[in-house]
Amino acid sequence: MTEHEDAGTEVIAVAVAVVCRGDHVLVGWRAADAADAAGLAEFPGGKHLPGEDAATTAARECLEETGLTIRVEGVIGRARTAARRGAVAIAFVTATAVEPAPSPKPPFRWVRRGDLAELHFPEANAAVLAWLREAAANRASVDGTAG
Repeated sequence: MTEHEDAGTEVIAVAVAVVCRGDHVLVGWRAADAADAAGLAEFPGGKHLPGEDAATTAARECLEETGLTIRVEGVIGRARTAARRGAVAIAFVTATAVEPAPSPKPPFRWVRRGDLAELHFPEANAAVLAWLREAAANRASVDGTAG
């Protein structure tokens, strides 16, 4: 599904699931030969199909890519970025895995929130990563643990 911008260019609409489980977040890695963001860390997600909203897209893409069923909680941010095929409008949604959750399919795995700063994500993820860091810091100050 695409959106239309004022200049008549099409924008690819995607949804990305930020799946949290305790102090871990579901993260994968793009293939080294991917057309965009090759080798970078990523959250599961993909393009909207006709009639889908961000929550539906994120849940479908997460199941396809990781094998995990998720419960979407809501949109936590939006970003625009450029890709080889054009502009991309990203809706980031926060979600939790429906338990009991199997191990995610590779290249996805659970990563401690505190370790996210060591990973390289596309720039469009910057606000979401800041949100995750802040949530981890708030959680640590409440329960006395390190994030």
